[in-house]
Amino acid sequence: MAAEAFQKQARSLGFDIDIVPTAGSVEALQKLENGEGDVAFIQGGVAAQADPDKVSTLATVSYEPLWIFYRKALTPGEPLGSLEELAGKRIAIGEPNSGTNELAKVILQDAGITGDDATLLEIPTSAAVEGLQNGDVDAALLVSSYPAATVQTLANDPTLELMNLRYADALARRHRYLSVLTLPRGTFDIVGDVPREDIKLLSTRANLMMRQGFHPDLVRLLSIAAVTYFSPGSFFAEPDEFPNTVYTDLPVSREAKAYLEQVKNGNSQLDRYLPFWLAAVIDRYLLFVVPLLLIFVPLLGRSPLAYQWYMRNKVTYWYKVVHKMELRVENMQAPEIDAAIAELEGLDDKLARELNVSTGYMPDVYDLRTHIQYVIGQLQKRRALLAAVPGAASQVAPDTAPAAAPETGTEKTPEAGAEAAPENGVPV
Repeated sequence: MAAEAFQKQARSLGFDIDIVPTAGSVEALQKLENGEGDVAFIQGGVAAQADPDKVSTLATVSYEPLWIFYRKALTPGEPLGSLEELAGKRIAIGEPNSGTNELAKVILQDAGITGDDATLLEIPTSAAVEGLQNGDVDAALLVSSYPAATVQTLANDPTLELMNLRYADALARRHRYLSVLTLPRGTFDIVGDVPREDIKLLSTRANLMMRQGFHPDLVRLLSIAAVTYFSPGSFFAEPDEFPNTVYTDLPVSREAKAYLEQVKNGNSQLDRYLPFWLAAVIDRYLLFVVPLLLIFVPLLGRSPLAYQWYMRNKVTYWYKVVHKMELRVENMQAPEIDAAIAELEGLDDKLARELNVSTGYMPDVYDLRTHIQYVIGQLQKRRALLAAVPGAASQVAPDTAPAAAPETGTEKTPEAGAEAAPENGVPV
């Protein structure tokens, strides 16, 4: 059973899945839309009725054939080949809220059969099988996979016949969620020749669906489980035919499709070497961030504003370096000054040789180099001051020293013999 296989896969990666039994696809879809479930297998046709604001599809994952068994006693001559031949009969169509029930009503209505001219029995599969075998049911429509025990039991019952649906292709054209499959002659029993001819079967497809807003890491987990379980193929499906996003009843999100294709192509092997959560983060980055960068980076490179910012930044970066050096000049000692001068001279030489900007930004480069020379000059003055004045390390450079504040409180008198100070600038 697919749900059990998914549960096992999830547990191997550190997650758990609770399996909730339902009457069928209709009830399962209702639970998804009501927030009572997160993931479900929904039969094609039923899935098309989903609210896309509440539910989304990950992929279609398998064929689900419709088997139409009837009692041989109904027709002593030629086998039945069309649904209209079941008029007036007792027909089991599956219990309410099941996908079988929904599909049976649709194709019986196409054949002109309703509850007015036939007895439609809405009963579970087990009751339909029992009714066919004891004569309480004339025909039964069942949606089930080929290996199912129920199908094997009914196919090998000598009192029952499998209908070769004559108008299968026409019905599939009417309802695009249906396909036509061929069951080869002798499939159930080669020696007993069961069936006695190739049988045309209508088939719907199972959709793996999830509620909207499902976490991306869990979408990735579902993708891994779906590919692991369904890609080997089945009796009717070729290897790698499923899962796919070709026949989904609802659109598949870009993220879900990206994860599925990545896993199908074998490009998601990080779980073998890394914890699931870390592998999921890396996958998300590779799938969604890198492609965006590959699109937007070239566009930014062609943007005038981005180009201007890039060119200016090549110059202003070095302005910051020079400015930091200038702020330290007044506190530098001789060894630091020599090192700073050497650093700035090396920077000036480097800019002259290596800083490449367009012609329109060359004045900015020369302006920067001029400021470098200015700071070198300030450093040289500082060095000369330290060499000329003992203890000048604690003094401020002459060209930046503030004027001395006048003393207050007492007034100094000139020494004897000294000239009187000029008044208003005029000698006395």
